[in-house]
Amino acid sequence: MGKDTEEWLTAQQCATRTGLSIRALRLYEQRGLISPRRTTKDWRLYGRSEIERLHEIVALKAFGLSLKDIGALLSGQVTDLGRALDTQRHALEARLRQAETGLRAIDVLRQRFDKGESISTEDLLGLIHTMEGAPETEAATGWARYEQARPRVATSLSHNQMADLEGAWQFADGLVVRTKLVEGKLHFCPPGQPAYRLWAEAPDRFFIKGLPVQVSFTRREGAVVGLNHHQDGGVETAVPIDSASAALAETTLAQRITEQQPLAASAAAIRGVIATHGAADPDFDNLAPALKRLAEEQRDHMAAVLASLGPLQSLDFTRVSDTGLDIFIANFAQGRLEIGIGFAPSGKISTLYFT
Repeated sequence: MGKDTEEWLTAQQCATRTGLSIRALRLYEQRGLISPRRTTKDWRLYGRSEIERLHEIVALKAFGLSLKDIGALLSGQVTDLGRALDTQRHALEARLRQAETGLRAIDVLRQRFDKGESISTEDLLGLIHTMEGAPETEAATGWARYEQARPRVATSLSHNQMADLEGAWQFADGLVVRTKLVEGKLHFCPPGQPAYRLWAEAPDRFFIKGLPVQVSFTRREGAVVGLNHHQDGGVETAVPIDSASAALAETTLAQRITEQQPLAASAAAIRGVIATHGAADPDFDNLAPALKRLAEEQRDHMAAVLASLGPLQSLDFTRVSDTGLDIFIANFAQGRLEIGIGFAPSGKISTLYFT
């Protein structure tokens, strides 16, 4: 829309149509979050850019950020409407999941109450946790997704500043990755994938262009003691390992890929996951922490998908992937899914996907 046809709203019109108070609009302006145009009579006018920025502010406030934090985050940045819409969607989905979970818990307790069964203090404490605890976790995850997707500006680091960032790293699920410094450029090298150039955002903090993914390094007394992989609202941490241990892990993975044999626990674990996702009150205790969080977020979606597919009829192993996942085809009465599964050293499922 060109400037000559753009709609401009007075402060009262903007407050009425957005549901925000005039006082809030003034406060956002005082904090430098918005800059409405002024008429010759010094009246404020709000155009499309102000409305987009207001949407972004409201989306971030849903995650519990203060205006000071929002101001620091948005300072010098052009409004990204797509990112703001995604943020708002995550916040609303979190509220919806909270409501659905709370209603299910209330229905169970109500049925027991109607039958004359006792409702224990533990039951009531659990309901309070369902109603109050989950949104904080959802908000933290949504905020992390937003932060990971924000625009980033590359800076230059010298070879000496990155020299001790090269090495081999092992995550909690046993996956080994390497970081390599080639001609003054640091690369992130996961198994079975191309090397990704890491662009420096600050010392020890890097990002991958075109992806909402960052890699950072943790130091203790000057020494690098951890690699952190930031993606999907979470952070996975890897510890440094020596070259011999990394080579052994890589050799073991290569052998699995060559032999193309599934792990003994894979098929039973997938059947258990399918049963869990289809249950009214699923138990995710066999999932590693990061996967458990994602499974809880996607619980209702997966339950709907599995319900539409009908009963499981067969589970057929197809291959070991380049990253060591066991890939199966699950055949249902009304369709099929490709499922990949991987395990942490603890035995818990660390990687799981459905296609």
